[in-house]
Amino acid sequence: MQVKLRRVLALSLLGSLFLTTVYILGWSNFFDVEQIEIKTSDESNRTLIANRLTDSDLGLEIGDPMARVNVRAISNLLQEDQWIGRVEVDLKWFAGLVSIRVSERS
Repeated sequence: MQVKLRRVLALSLLGSLFLTTVYILGWSNFFDVEQIEIKTSDESNRTLIANRLTDSDLGLEIGDPMARVNVRAISNLLQEDQWIGRVEVDLKWFAGLVSIRVSERS
């Protein structure tokens, strides 16, 4: 009987820890987007990329949870443009930074 009680308590503790982690990552303000950084070789391209991201409905905004930033969707959206060759999107969780590096097609 005591072994079953320990097992139930351990599973309850693990479940609570899992749910707490999911809440912190997905819904709390602990890991928020604080800055969006766009790196490219030309300043005018930076403006084009920023406008493209703003016009999309990806939901990439300051204050959004980092866990909800869709890296693949950002990359796919930007690579639709003919002049863009490579897109790298990095999330720096503790800094609250979304870094987008774009290389122009040559």
